[in-house]
Amino acid sequence: ERPDRGGDRPFPGRRGNPLDQLRINFFQLPTKAMKVGDSWTEPYKNIDQSGGFFGRFAQDQKVEGKTKYTVLGEEKKNGLTCLHIKIESTYSRSFEGERQGNKMSSESEGETKSEVWFATKEGILVEFMQDDFNEGTTAFSGRTMPSSNESKFTLNLVEWKPKK
Repeated sequence: ERPDRGGDRPFPGRRGNPLDQLRINFFQLPTKAMKVGDSWTEPYKNIDQSGGFFGRFAQDQKVEGKTKYTVLGEEKKNGLTCLHIKIESTYSRSFEGERQGNKMSSESEGETKSEVWFATKEGILVEFMQDDFNEGTTAFSGRTMPSSNESKFTLNLVEWKPKK
């Protein structure tokens, strides 16, 4: 059974621990047989309401979006036969907060494109590539500023030594 996508589950565009970005793309394949070109879509929603405590930032954050997974085929990568899957996510994020009477808010929209090569026989991730882009506005103390962010991330298996 797959874990809930709510609560503290990571989502595209979230900053912090790089491993959180990988956890986004760890998904469960459908139980039916998959062939090249098959795809499935999953919506997600994350609402975080953190109250302030001793001067910490009180915040309400909401992220909503959907992720589409598409099977591109089987490929050899690093000497292993891998399932190659394309992952495309779109999301919107809003944030409101206050600290010591200063209010801040932001809204943004983004998209994440990833590719995963997974060696199903060995049960290991061989390569993961992700591009994320978002843009929006941030308001603080009566000022509104546009913002945009783009990030690229690649993870490669360096060496695989099978157990004997």
